[in-house]
This record gives sequence, C-alpha cells and structure tokens, in this order.
Amino acid sequence: MAASGAALCLSFVLLLVAVCCNSDVDFIYQGFQHAPNLSLDGSASVLRGGALQLTTGSERLVGHAFYGSPVALGTLDDSQSGGGLAVSSFSTAFVFDIVTVGTGGGHGLAFVVAPSRALPGASPEIYLGVLGPTTNGKASNHVFAVEFDTVTDLEMKETNGNHVGVDVNSLVSNVSEQAAYYTAENRKVPVKLESAQQIQAWIDYDGGTSLLNVTGAPVSVADRPQRPLISTKLDLRSVFKENMYVGFSSATGKLASSHYILAWSFRANGPAQPIDLRRLPKVPRQRTPAPKVLIIKFAAVACAGTLTLVAAAMVTVLWLRRRAALADKLEEWELEHPQRIPYIELYKATKGFRESGLLGSGGFGHVYKGVLGRRRSGEEVAIKRISSGTKQGMREFVAEISSLGRMRHRNLVELRGWCKHGNDLLLVYEFMPNGSLDAHLFGGGNKAINFIDELNQLNVRPEHPLRTAAGQAHQNFNWIPSAKGFIKINVDAGISTEYNVGTMKRVMGARWISTLAGGRAPFSGASSSFVRLCVLLKKMRQRRILEDGISFSLPSPVPMVQSLTGSFFGIRSWNGTPSSCFGLQTGGTSIYIKELEGITAQSLKRF
Repeated sequence: MAASGAALCLSFVLLLVAVCCNSDVDFIYQGFQHAPNLSLDGSASVLRGGALQLTTGSERLVGHAFYGSPVALGTLDDSQSGGGLAVSSFSTAFVFDIVTVGTGGGHGLAFVVAPSRALPGASPEIYLGVLGPTTNGKASNHVFAVEFDTVTDLEMKETNGNHVGVDVNSLVSNVSEQAAYYTAENRKVPVKLESAQQIQAWIDYDGGTSLLNVTGAPVSVADRPQRPLISTKLDLRSVFKENMYVGFSSATGKLASSHYILAWSFRANGPAQPIDLRRLPKVPRQRTPAPKVLIIKFAAVACAGTLTLVAAAMVTVLWLRRRAALADKLEEWELEHPQRIPYIELYKATKGFRESGLLGSGGFGHVYKGVLGRRRSGEEVAIKRISSGTKQGMREFVAEISSLGRMRHRNLVELRGWCKHGNDLLLVYEFMPNGSLDAHLFGGGNKAINFIDELNQLNVRPEHPLRTAAGQAHQNFNWIPSAKGFIKINVDAGISTEYNVGTMKRVMGARWISTLAGGRAPFSGASSSFVRLCVLLKKMRQRRILEDGISFSLPSPVPMVQSLTGSFFGIRSWNGTPSSCFGLQTGGTSIYIKELEGITAQSLKRF
C-alpha cells in the first residue's frame, strides 16, 4: 500500500513538472538545419542551407511549420465568475524573407497561434493558409494570427497591398498598418515586404494588461525600434484554450512568391531570446523571369531587327546587282587599247569643264586642260570633249581609239584614255604645254616661226624633202620605242584597214588627205611619206595649205610636189580652226602632231 502511494506521488510530481515546463516554453532556432521538434506540412521544407521555406514560387500553395509540442497559454482562473481562462504572456521574434518571382508576388505569411497543427479548411491565396471560405470569421476557430500580407484584397477590407494586420478568428484584420518602422527620431520609414530583404519581427503579448505590440524592421537596422508599429488592446481569453500550438502559415495564389523563415525564437511568460543575425542562413535567389510584356517587346524588337537585316541584305544584293549591271564592261576592242576613265574623274580634273581651262575650240568641240587625281599620279592631260552636235559618230570615235590607242612612239601624241558619258565622247591625251602647231606656224609675233630662215641656217639641199620622205617611210615601217621629242607624229600606215575600225574616219581637227584617196592608186607607205612632205611644205610656205572653203583635187600627188609655190591641190582642210592637236589622214593613215615644245634650227635636224 505504501509502495503504491509513493508511485502515485511521483507521477503527480512529474506531471506538475511537465505542466510547469510546458507553460514556460522557451526555444530558439538559429536556422532550421536538423531542427528538433519541428512539424512541417504542405509545401514547407527545410533547405540545405538551413532556411525554412514555406512556399516556392509556384501558384496556389499552402505551407505550415509549427513547433511540435503544445504551449500552455491559458489557465483556469477560479477568481473569475464562471471559472474563466487566464491568458499567459508570450513573446516571439523571427526573421523572414519574401522573394518575389516576377513583378509582383503573393500572398504573404502569418505567425499563427491555433489549437491544432492542422488547420481545417485552410485555403491558399487571400486566406494565407490559415482559414478558408467556410471557416473564416467563426468564433469556433480559436485562431490568433499576425499577418504580413503583400496583396490588397477588398473582400478582406484591405486598403494596402503591403501591410501588417492582427487577425482573430478571421482574415479580416482587427488592426492593420502599412509595413514600416519608427526611427529614434519617431520618423516612420516604409518597408516593402516582398523586396527580397531580410526583415525581423517582434510580437509581444502581455496577458495581464491584454496589450499586444507588433514591431518590424529590416535586419540592416542595428537596434530594435523602440516604438512598435501596432500597439493595441486585445482580449484573447475567449480565443485561447489551455494548450495552443505556435508556428507559421503561408500561401500563394495566381501571384506567387517564395516565403522563408530564417530564424525563430519563442518564450511563454517572458521575453524571447534575441536572434544572432550573423548566423542567418542564406536564401537562394531565384532568377527573376522577364515579364510577358517585356518578352513581347523583346520579340517584337528581335523580329523588327531581323526583318531590317533581311531587308538591308536584299537591298544590298539588289544594289550590287544593279551596280554590276551599270558597271562599265570592257568590250573586246578595249582590251588592247587605252582604259576608260570615269566621267567623274574627268569632271573633277577640269573642275567642271570650266572655261578657264579651255585650250581650244573647233567644229569637233572643245579641248580642256585637266589634272587627274592622286589615283592617277596627278598627271596633266588635254581632254577633248566632242560635242554631241558634231558628225563624228560612235563608229569613228572607236576608230580613233583603235588607231591611236595602240601606238607608243617618241613622236606620237599618246592617247591616255577615253570616256563615253551620255552623248559626250571624250578623249584624253598627254598634255603639251607650249601650244599648238598652228599657233607656232601662223600665230604671229615672236611665236611664229620663219622656216625659210631656219632652212637657210641648216643649208638644206634641194633633195631635203625626199630625205624627209625617206625618214617618214622609216618611221612607217621601223617602230621606235616612245621617247621625248620636240615634234611628235603618229604615223599609222594602213592600221585602220588592218583592224577594220571603220571605212571612213573623221578625226576631228585640222587634217590633210592624200590625193590617192580620190583616185584608184593603192595605199602604201608612199601615202604617209606624201603627208610628211606636205607638213614640211606647209612649214616652208608659212601659210595654211588651204584657206577655208576652197577645195581642189588631182589624181596624182606628183604635180603638187613639183609646184612648191602653187596651191596644194587635192588637200582638204576639214576644220580650219586651230587646235592643240593636228590630225593627218592619208587613206588608211592617221597622223597626229603634238604641240611644239620649241622649234630651233637644231631641232629641225630630226627631219
């Protein structure tokens, strides 16, 4: 009997100890890695780093985390009529972090005191996993909560989507304030709950005075604010039962966030232990996906850029094709002749064909002095611009290029290039700076040359013209490489016939045609010799071979050679106007004489 009485007393003592310990619960979690006595439900889990994750970034989730043992927060008070319940004081502190996925998240989290770890009828979205549409507002819930809500919901009579509220048996808050904290100077500083910053909260309830204080501030604030955000009288005697569970609840809806609890301390009937902020676990930062509007804009910009590139490529291809189609193409006859010079180069070389650079004019058009660009070594040239109104056609233009273009001789005017632009035909020669042969022969004054005196000084024998003709024949059939000379003559004996460049070559400028052209005598080297002789006779007579408008003809050149003092029959001047370049044509022979670089008695020995 005595033994059984002792055992009963021991059991009673142990029960009293358990009740005392349960009523004075005091714990702290510095991270939740291997945390004892922790009950998780729904989407709640402990991450490897030690953070307690209530919800992920998925939609319509509910997560619960409760301390595993009940806490005695109510005791019977016989002093009250009807045997009322006396509520114990409690204090809790925790650090949470809400990481938003996208531009806006939801819905929030809450510290919960409930009669059970399982919350019947708990729903996501606006109910934060604490209550549901069928249980919200019922006195039988016996639920107390402090919510940290990030979404405005008119059904819950919320006016701010970033607030802290005190809830009793309903998610319609008894008291609600915009999330903020007060500084030592009593200045209110707003705090954005879903800013992915760590925030510490303190909830203190005094059972004797029924005073509830709620305080919160970012962990970057060194000290706990002295003034709480919410301070209100709240009678929980009808809400609490003797044993209650404490923990957290969180939920997401169409808007989702990841809700984390990083540290937690709780104590009944006393202040909670302070949290060591240096030991807080790290929260995994999720990569914020781009909003749909931004994605659409980016896709639109990418499409527009792609279309622009495609259009630019097509335009470039078309431009290159058009450029290739419009590019100057070499004809077969051009391959062995002077190159084509772009019109723009000649336009720039003559400064727009200004009259200040005009060297001479005639029936064929005008001759300009020009300076080619650096691309062509800045060479000075004479540019003959054949007028569109002349009778010289494209066939004759090609014949002139074919005849002169292949000649390289010390006594030849060198054709440097040509150009065809619209109706303009242009020939480019090397520039002779001392004027035209005609000006030297008949220019008058100091410039004119008295060939009789020059020949007398040379003691020219009577057979000198024949010697000159022999020299001409030598030049016809014995080519000499091009070199500098005083008088340069291009002799093309039969070249136009050989190359079939035209049946009639109207080379513009002063010219002479052998009388053989009007008869039936065959063309030969004698024709060119005759022309050379005509040049010499012209010098000796000191007058033009034929005045403008007069024309004669004989079937043979012999009478003309014998009559040096008479008119030169059968020689026709196609253009009596002086020019900087003279052309001689004898049947199939084209002769061009350059400007004299100065004729002296010594220089005439070249004949």
